[in-house]
Amino acid sequence: MKKIIKGLLLGVSLLLLTSCQGQTTEKQPLPTTNRKEETGKIVSTGRVDEAEYQAVMIDGKYEISQARTLSASYLNSHYNLANFESGLLTLSKENYSVDSYLFREGQLLDKQTIMNWLDRKSKDNPTGLNPESEGEPLVVQQVLEQDYLDKKTQKLAGISLGIAVNQVDYSQDPARNIDQETALTVGKQAAQTVIEHLRQIEAGANVPITVGIFEQATKDDIAGGAYLLKGMTKGSEVTKWTEVKEEYITLPVPEGETNSATKDGISNKYRDFKEMVQGFFPNLSGFSAIAHYQDKKLDKMVIKIETKYYSETEIISFTQFVGKNLLSSLNIPGEIEVQINSIEGPQAFIVKKANENTISSHIFN
Repeated sequence: MKKIIKGLLLGVSLLLLTSCQGQTTEKQPLPTTNRKEETGKIVSTGRVDEAEYQAVMIDGKYEISQARTLSASYLNSHYNLANFESGLLTLSKENYSVDSYLFREGQLLDKQTIMNWLDRKSKDNPTGLNPESEGEPLVVQQVLEQDYLDKKTQKLAGISLGIAVNQVDYSQDPARNIDQETALTVGKQAAQTVIEHLRQIEAGANVPITVGIFEQATKDDIAGGAYLLKGMTKGSEVTKWTEVKEEYITLPVPEGETNSATKDGISNKYRDFKEMVQGFFPNLSGFSAIAHYQDKKLDKMVIKIETKYYSETEIISFTQFVGKNLLSSLNIPGEIEVQINSIEGPQAFIVKKANENTISSHIFN
């Protein structure tokens, strides 16, 4: 139950973040690059989910990143923000085991350095990662650092970098499309610059660095963007980039489109489930779903239902109906999460874990 409440609170907190795509031109001197590891007493948060990292606390306090507000400020939607951060965690687990490493918010890259990178290259800003000419679109939209400490030594033993590139540049009117090949080329170059910077910092000089290049979706896409490439450093460069086979798909898929959700029939199953629920409970103001695929296989589906039911009995009846029919109508192998909300806030939460035929639910009083 703690896991369920934790997941819902995370989703609610993300919805409260303000998203925009403004760029700043403020310049300040770059910081020195001899930053060392923290020397305070390290403890972990513990965990309620064995699939997730324990996080680091220094001297009894959670360490926040110096650049903690940038992702929310620069990415164009909370959907992109959620996928950017959680996707990098997923890539990290391939190289840093949750049982052997502790998670720490990025501590080596400071806010001003990242802001300078995200601006255009110029005489006043020679480190800018975006094209100097105003006639060219802004490609690099965000840089995210995550740190991983060895559980036994409690020393920094791995870094993960997320480089977010744009599919559309909204900084000028009209907005400009960016072809994927160009975005990935610029993203790789940006990754190389950030890696070289980290190698100049004492704490980051020798640790392995996992890198992912994330394509930000358009601002009206409720599925959000996804990682396209991943790599691992060998020395001070990534010698091999590998495709990340990941998709976030809005359901149901429009007629005429083809993707993983149409090929495996999930889109049609969801459409039938949605129509059946709406048939019995017509007083709904919203009904949407996002399917997450990895390697062409459904990993998780998140369904959000907005209701106009307010009495306790209405909410209980509706939750029981949805939960029961979830098993019969959406009998799929991946995890399913249903968030039931009203204009006043969350009302109920239902979860079916992957490859299981039982559900868990919670109704908020």
